[in-house]
Amino acid sequence: MVPGVGFDARGGRTGHGKGYYDKLLENAKPETPFVALAFECQMFDEIPMQGHDIFMDKVVTEKRVYEGIGRNGIGRQATA
Repeated sequence: MVPGVGFDARGGRTGHGKGYYDKLLENAKPETPFVALAFECQMFDEIPMQGHDIFMDKVVTEKRVYEGIGRNGIGRQATA
C-alpha cells in the first residue's frame, strides 16, 4: 500500500513533495504491486509526473478501481 495526497487514473501520485516513497519504491522487488487506497475526492484529471516518479499499478477508491500504468508503463481503463 502506497500513501499519497492525490492520484490520477493513470496511477500518478503526489505526496508531500520530498520523493521519499519514490526512492523507497525503486528498491521494491519487480513483482511487488504498487496499490494506493484513496477517496474519489483525491482523484485529479492529471498529476504532473517527473522522470523519477513511479506510477501505481492500481488506485482503489470507494467508487472504482483504477488500473494504473504501473512501473511497466502499460495503461488500462478504470473499472467500476
